[in-house]
Amino acid sequence: MQANKSSSKAIKEAIRKKIYRPCNQVKLAIAKKEMPEVGLLDDQSRTQLNDFLSSYPEDYTFQKNSIYYDVMASPKNHFKAFFRLAELSEAEQTKQVACFPLRSTFIPCYMTLDSKIIHYHILKSKKNLKTGSKFETWGAVVDLNKKAFKHQGFQKSLRFQGTLETDGVGVSIIKQNTDTSRKSPKPNTEKKVDGNQTEHIEGLGQADLKSTEGKCVLIDPGRRDLMYCMKETSTVEEKQTLIFTKNNRSKCSRHFRYLKKHTQPFVVQKVEVILSRSESNSVNLKKFIQYIKTRTSVKTTLYEYYGNETTKSKETYFPESEFDF
Repeated sequence: MQANKSSSKAIKEAIRKKIYRPCNQVKLAIAKKEMPEVGLLDDQSRTQLNDFLSSYPEDYTFQKNSIYYDVMASPKNHFKAFFRLAELSEAEQTKQVACFPLRSTFIPCYMTLDSKIIHYHILKSKKNLKTGSKFETWGAVVDLNKKAFKHQGFQKSLRFQGTLETDGVGVSIIKQNTDTSRKSPKPNTEKKVDGNQTEHIEGLGQADLKSTEGKCVLIDPGRRDLMYCMKETSTVEEKQTLIFTKNNRSKCSRHFRYLKKHTQPFVVQKVEVILSRSESNSVNLKKFIQYIKTRTSVKTTLYEYYGNETTKSKETYFPESEFDF
């Protein structure tokens, strides 16, 4: 149509009629567990779609007549369909659906621990977790009187509500100003305004501005900086500033990614290449068994390498950004 010098309005209308409208019709039909009209899909696509819809029982209907709502409301009823969709994606060699999102990395990463995990998996209790007993459960594994678990923030509103994250080395204690229990919500109460709260410099009066003379003032220079700091002893002649921008962050990330590859031991590189040849997210039984066998053969080497606690490097890679701050 561009070669025929058609107007942009005519091109958009043709795209809407030939592409968007048929796609929306197919989408709406599938959402209602129906086959699209004849002519919208070829025979192969209709066969695959029929195979996918047959994953559900014949008398099964989606809540609110929508698969999108039902998959969120009752995900357990869609596992067979998820598996079939992953099989079709793998057969067509398209982007695979993570039907069973199992962890495949050897690098330690943070995981969430809540009251249920502590109750059933750490304490190995077979009794049901009682409502309102989460602090009793946590008290059996940690000392809630320690300083790290104390209330913080304005009027001590930030409190530990029974969730933390850990990678086995470090721990992040999650504190919230809202209760996570399923009890009836507490009545809303107006928060008192703290008269001692730090004001923005633009909102200060002339008398307050004069009182700031000779003092250090923190500002946002508006340069897309992630962090901008100036030491109190900094002068015009000898500036002592620390600026960390988004570009610095990208540069550091890229640098350390390349550095990791260059400093990686040869034996680790070798086993990672071997492991990369097997498919970790395949739903084909033979392929997944092969992946498990390969992973088992290299896990000792990779766990030993990635499981070590990170220590500070002896080399300085960005000396221009470091000083005694």
